[in-house]
Amino acid sequence: KELRVVIPDQDEQEAITRFLDEQCVQIDASIEEAKSSIKEYKKLRESVIFEAVTKGIGNGQKTKDSGVKWIGEISESFSITRMRYIVSEYKAGPFGSSLITDKLNDTGSILVYTPEHIAAQKTDLENNLYLPEERRKEMSQFSVQPGNIIFPIVGSLGRAMLVTDNMPEGIINQRLSKFKLDESQIDTEYFLWLFARSAFYAQFIEVNCRGSFIVNLTKTIVYDMPVVLPGTLEDQRQISAYLSRKCGLIDELIKNKQALIKELSDYKNALIFETVTGKR
Repeated sequence: KELRVVIPDQDEQEAITRFLDEQCVQIDASIEEAKSSIKEYKKLRESVIFEAVTKGIGNGQKTKDSGVKWIGEISESFSITRMRYIVSEYKAGPFGSSLITDKLNDTGSILVYTPEHIAAQKTDLENNLYLPEERRKEMSQFSVQPGNIIFPIVGSLGRAMLVTDNMPEGIINQRLSKFKLDESQIDTEYFLWLFARSAFYAQFIEVNCRGSFIVNLTKTIVYDMPVVLPGTLEDQRQISAYLSRKCGLIDELIKNKQALIKELSDYKNALIFETVTGKR
């Protein structure tokens, strides 16, 4: 009841309403058009990735049935394997209450990696928690090493992070798992396009987790994931380089559209404020 209301005379109110209706309809239409463009760009991005990892990047390549319904045809020189044959050292995060906040510190040298780090693709988050030094040995089986791939197994799936030398020492929490790739079979960057930078496994996860109240990836489900393997590691690296270029361009277009939406939204808010307060 204490909110203040700006009240011009009746004629002015009606003129302001007509003006804002007309202007905001145009702004909203532009925002919706930009949102629609983003959806199309994202579809294009997924299509580019799917085609590259299943058919390769050359023109006119012969194809064959992959034997996996949702994958369909793949290049004749490609093969299908299962995740269990290209990964090792699989480990899910600790079970139970061993990593509750009360048992962790706000500072330290052993970072507790969470799905939030993977979503942000960085480790310097404001709400970081650290394992007390005296628990290092107890939790050593959950420690991450350079070359490990860590990913969520509960809730928000479809993202992953490669642990590198310049990332802090740490352990995975109970919502993450980790494994190491057999780099003699698969290039890490190529694998990340399949596993972390696209929705390639969305259908597989949906089918295997159907009926669950909480989507949860078990070791069995992960190990059963089909992996498309181009003929050689060099083929995989070429596909990765191609996708970096193509998707980089698409991502830039998406970023520009997102900036436009913010600019239009800010303009709309300013327009309304200035008009109803008599400044415009």
